[in-house]
Amino acid sequence: GPRIAVTIVSLLASKATRFPAWLRVLATSRPNPQVLTPLGTFGMKEIDAESAGNQDDLRRYILGCCGREPLAGVLRAEGQMAEALAELLGDRSLGKFLYAVRALRDLESGRIGVAELAALPPGMDSFYLESFERRFARAGRNYEGARRVLGLLAAAREPLPAATVATVL
Repeated sequence: GPRIAVTIVSLLASKATRFPAWLRVLATSRPNPQVLTPLGTFGMKEIDAESAGNQDDLRRYILGCCGREPLAGVLRAEGQMAEALAELLGDRSLGKFLYAVRALRDLESGRIGVAELAALPPGMDSFYLESFERRFARAGRNYEGARRVLGLLAAAREPLPAATVATVL
């Protein structure tokens, strides 16, 4: 028979009423009607990334990271203040913790300096593009094999077994 795609959304929508009362599920999504509509009967909470409370939480998170090694050492070496970095990342991240986490990791690892961080455009879309270009440009590696695999997987109509991928490539 036809194969029915089971997604996290369809699973939650059909089975969540059977979960025990003590079980809580935390799931995140963009405000996509294909996700929100099936799950509309559940007690969903919206997190506004740009709310003052979220901005305060983000600032505290960044300052906490800045007070611990290795990030504290990176800031000392670059002559930077934690408060200035928290303000910069707060502005650039548009309230998104993932943006701040990724930027702090890149800063800690030396993939990016504070000056480059200040030049990053705001928002996740631009951040992913900049991060991708930065990593591939610096690496100087040949990613032809990965490009071929990703192209094959993107063109497939369903998940491919590893043996099939190996045979095709």
